[in-house]
Amino acid sequence: MVTGPAGAFHPRPVTPDGRSLAALGTTAARSQLFPLLVPYDPTPIDASDTLDVQLQGAGSEPETVLRLSRPRGGVVRVAEFPALGAPAAYDAPVADVLARVERAARERRRVGVELYALRRWLGA
Repeated sequence: MVTGPAGAFHPRPVTPDGRSLAALGTTAARSQLFPLLVPYDPTPIDASDTLDVQLQGAGSEPETVLRLSRPRGGVVRVAEFPALGAPAAYDAPVADVLARVERAARERRRVGVELYALRRWLGA
């Protein structure tokens, strides 16, 4: 038992099977019991007129945020915000935008939106 200020009881953190976290020792052991959880965002993607997609940079390519409008006639309006350099706005075919994000995912770079959600957004 652990007591805090004024003798208040503070139970030791324990695993689901009752072992103390201190007994686990290593971070690797703890991570197997408590995997990293992505915070839940209850905002439905379909509720907005834009979708922000963060792409991790690779090599000399900087990290970038793509703000995508809803596609019209197979074309999507893209506002691109690179970590280095000036922002740019342009129209691009849905297939090109999807290919760029899928390539980043294949290269195991961090992509700030699930590919399924992006495909739904783009109607692809």
